[in-house]
Amino acid sequence: MSCKVAYCSGMDPKDYAVTKNLFPDAEILDYRNYAKTYEAVEKGECDYAVMPFEASLSGENGHVLDLMFKGNLYICGTDKTMNGNEKYRYAVLTRENPAAVKEDGLFMLMFTVADKTGSLAKAINAISDNGFNMRILRSRPLGDSAWHYYFYAEGIGDDTSEAGQKMLKELDGLCETVKIVGRYAHD
Repeated sequence: MSCKVAYCSGMDPKDYAVTKNLFPDAEILDYRNYAKTYEAVEKGECDYAVMPFEASLSGENGHVLDLMFKGNLYICGTDKTMNGNEKYRYAVLTRENPAAVKEDGLFMLMFTVADKTGSLAKAINAISDNGFNMRILRSRPLGDSAWHYYFYAEGIGDDTSEAGQKMLKELDGLCETVKIVGRYAHD
């Protein structure tokens, strides 16, 4: 039996091509928006969702990142595709928390910090002090709280290693919320 994979045709026509390329033998199911696509996996209707989360020139896809911040799915893989001069990154999302990846693999974490002097700097230091390089660090507004933000960081390395567990423990003490939202191979 093949797996079921959700994608959203209503937002970008190339999403189907990316999904079919990643899952050539899967049953591909079309959902009308990103929220419905994400929910299809959360509810167990589909095994995976393929959704764009970043573009090289126009930045992050806020709708998808907000779903990942609020939801319970994990990135287990990524893919890149070109459209004109811009490169897009897609996340493969699943309900299962992915296993550790090699030392040169990537992990994504999302966190919030108190609105106090030095809070963000301390969180960033906890990541770097434990030997992890951040490829990306960005902020997104919290939808229900004006002038408050969540941060997402993509780090290089194994967050399940001893150093990774030390980093996460430190972040847990420094941040209001922190969660790993994915582990995947370097793209």
